[in-house]
Amino acid sequence: MESSALDQIEGRQPAKTKDTFSVGHKHSKNIGDFMRLTLGFCQTLLLFAVIALSSSLSYAFPGKFAVAPDSSREFVLSAIQLAHEELLINVYELKSQDVLEAVTERISAGVTVKVLIEAQPTTGHITDGEMELINKLSQAMHDSGNQNHHIFLMKADDRKSRRFRFDHAKYMVLDGKQALVSSDNFSDNSIVKPGEAGDRGWMVLLNNAELAAQLHAMFISDSDLSHGDVEEVTEPLSSLAARGHRKAGMLAGRKSATPNKDVGEGEIEKVNLITSPDSLDGLLKSIALARTHLEVEELDLPNHWKDETSPLVSALID
Repeated sequence: MESSALDQIEGRQPAKTKDTFSVGHKHSKNIGDFMRLTLGFCQTLLLFAVIALSSSLSYAFPGKFAVAPDSSREFVLSAIQLAHEELLINVYELKSQDVLEAVTERISAGVTVKVLIEAQPTTGHITDGEMELINKLSQAMHDSGNQNHHIFLMKADDRKSRRFRFDHAKYMVLDGKQALVSSDNFSDNSIVKPGEAGDRGWMVLLNNAELAAQLHAMFISDSDLSHGDVEEVTEPLSSLAARGHRKAGMLAGRKSATPNKDVGEGEIEKVNLITSPDSLDGLLKSIALARTHLEVEELDLPNHWKDETSPLVSALID
C-alpha cells in the first residue's frame, strides 16, 4: 500500500524519491494556456495540476506561476530574495550562475542557507561546472562565519544502499512560510534571460506555511546523514572525478521562437503534496478528476512499464 505525503512527513513511512505537487485554484490572472493542466509523468518529476484536490490545506492563499524559459529567471531570483531568515534548496542539478549569485547574496545578508544536491545523476557524477558552483557556494558559507549553513550531497558507494534512486526534487523553502516548486533544475538551460531559448518547464510559488512546513520536514529527513546516503561538503570537491561531463547552458544566447509568457498570480483554493515514488495513486486520482478535457505536456510518456501497460496511459485512454 502506498504511503501518503503526511505519512512520509510524520515518519510513519519514509518517501523514496522526490516531489510531485498538485494545486487547485480559486481565480487567477495572466497565467496562460499552459496552466490549464500540466502533469509530470517522468518517474521522479514534479506534478502540477490546476484542479481541485481533496486536501487538509483548503483555505485560500496567494500563489504565483511562471513558465521556463519565458519568465523563470525573474521568478526564481525574485523568490530567493524573499528569504530573510532561512533558505532551503533541494535540487537535482545546480548549474545556474545567476542562482548562485542570488543565494550568496542572501548568505551575505545573514540568511541561513541549506542545500541538498544529487551527486550521482544519470551521468554518474556531477560535472566540472556544477562542482565549481558548489565550491563557490561552500566558500561563501565558510566566509560568513555562520556554522548553520550546510551543503549536502546525496550519494553512496553502493547505489543499492540509497533510499532513493535519484534525488530528483526541485524546490525551495523560504523562511518556513513560502515554497517554490519547479519542474526544472536551476541551470543555465532553464534560468535564462528574457527572450532566450531554454527548456520548457513550469514553476509555482505558494505563500502557504503548512505546505512549507511539509517540505521543510522532508528536507530535514532527506538530508539526514545517519542513513549513509548523504554526505556533507566540508572541503573543496576537486578530489571528485567529474565523469560524463555535460556542458551546461547548451542553449545559452539562442533566441526563443515563442512569445514570452508573463508571471501569473491568483488565489489558491486547495493544495496537495504528492511524493514519488509513492505517487501513482495521486496521479491516477488527479487524472480521474478531469470531466471535459485533459491536456498533458510531457518529456516522456512510455506506453509500457517493463512488461505491463502503463497505468497512466491506461487512465488517459479510459
